[in-house]
Amino acid sequence: MFSVVGGFSLGLLAAVLLLPTLRISHPHHCAFLIPITVDIDNADWSCIIEKWHMTRISENRREKTYIMYSNENEHIGNKLLEDQKKSELNTRLTKRFLECAKESPPKRVAKEAINDSPNNPFTVSGIPGESNSNDSGTPDESNSDKSYHPSSDEADDASYIESKKGKANHSYDWFTGPGIKKSELSEGAKKWVIGTLDVSNLLLEYRDMSIQKASDNKIDEVAEILSLNHIFLFEQNVSSGISLMIEPESLKEIFNNIKNEFTPYQMPDDDILRCYKMAKTASEDFEKCKPLLRKWQKELDDDQEDLILEIFESIINNFNPEVYRQGLKEDTFVHEVFEPVIKTFFRNINFKCEWSTDVLEASAHRKHKFDPSLQGRKADFSVYMPIRGNKFYLLVSEIKSADFMLSNKNKIPLEDGDFVKLGNEMKDILDKCIDNGVGNKNMTICGLLVEGFQCRLFAMDLKYEAIYRMILLGKFYFPRDNSDLGVLPTSIERLMQIKTIMTCSTEICRKDIQNLSKRKTIQRNVILHNEMTRPSFHTPIKVPQRN
Repeated sequence: MFSVVGGFSLGLLAAVLLLPTLRISHPHHCAFLIPITVDIDNADWSCIIEKWHMTRISENRREKTYIMYSNENEHIGNKLLEDQKKSELNTRLTKRFLECAKESPPKRVAKEAINDSPNNPFTVSGIPGESNSNDSGTPDESNSDKSYHPSSDEADDASYIESKKGKANHSYDWFTGPGIKKSELSEGAKKWVIGTLDVSNLLLEYRDMSIQKASDNKIDEVAEILSLNHIFLFEQNVSSGISLMIEPESLKEIFNNIKNEFTPYQMPDDDILRCYKMAKTASEDFEKCKPLLRKWQKELDDDQEDLILEIFESIINNFNPEVYRQGLKEDTFVHEVFEPVIKTFFRNINFKCEWSTDVLEASAHRKHKFDPSLQGRKADFSVYMPIRGNKFYLLVSEIKSADFMLSNKNKIPLEDGDFVKLGNEMKDILDKCIDNGVGNKNMTICGLLVEGFQCRLFAMDLKYEAIYRMILLGKFYFPRDNSDLGVLPTSIERLMQIKTIMTCSTEICRKDIQNLSKRKTIQRNVILHNEMTRPSFHTPIKVPQRN
């Protein structure tokens, strides 16, 4: 029924529809679909096949492009998800950091006080009770003794506490003033020699290294800074400073030699037992301390003196167990913690005390020799003996409260710290004594470095030319609260040791000054003894660095 043309049309239509399915890539492959020869030329057929090929190529390209974009989108999506997780983590950490930063300092200090080890000298044991604090959480200083005033350059922490950022913007000129870089001993100089060990030469070699480090602005130890002024620090069982230069066996010999020169004080057993009983009573019920003290005082003869009972009386009369001693500012700390223990040892008509309101004459003496317009240092506490119009200082002390040590200890540059200041003050005192005519080699100056409730004791002498030995005699602790009076036996022994040294130095000063008044060649004598001394550099000057 269908015509040839109609049959051809249906066959051609079927072939075109089946071509994509059969994926025919050549015109001869579809010849079986067309049984009849028709009048369609090869050009038309080639055009159809070419269009089919172009269609397949476009489809393949779209498929590859889709796959490529799908992979890329998946990668981008994973990265965005990872970034989102990091952002959420950073947000949580930032939020936690801000929460910690908002916590007030009093809360952090209280937490540290509760969790701190009872042996930490910078904190009080137990949870603090009520204190003489105002609403801001700081101690009320209205009741403090105004006879003590920290010097202006130290009362303001910001004036000498240096931030890490500030350190990068300047260097130091360590060599201002009359000090000398190269130190040479005079012919026939008295040297410190132990067996075959020439200690004097070792110390001067150490100083040469410190001079070089200071020149390169790489000085980083207290012992190095002190050695610039010929002050050599001796601390046993410390693996730094001079100890690193000396063999262990030789170092042991040096400290044995030092121990033989400074005999410690030993308390009698009866006094130790009384200290224990008083400490136990104070920890159980502080109100019972006074009746116990009165009982012991009645047992004494009328003219009998008892140093232990005097110390107990001084502490009890100035001790308020309700005060949070950890938070006391420096002037209050001095008069409520430091003074009650110390002042009893210097109740002597030969000794006079000075507080921080007075310029240390020995320091002013050194600076005035170089420049009369310069001012001397102010020590926090010092003891001197007046002889014929001159002050012969025997002890000097630098004090920082427990509150200050907790807040600022790691912020104070070494060159501005009390340790370096104390060493230079002791040297100034020794030099002034020699300038005034004291020539005895056994003259010794004492120093107290108070850092919170911890106190370190030092002695300085000049037995050997150019060698100012700064020797750590020991340390003790001040009572932190009423349950801490058990530290008193060690405190008393250490303070009795330096009192003995000071008493000996007092006699040396008296005899040498009396002998000088009988001589006609005073000036020659002073010059002779000054060969032992060496001048000091001033406090280093900050020099801005150019970028």
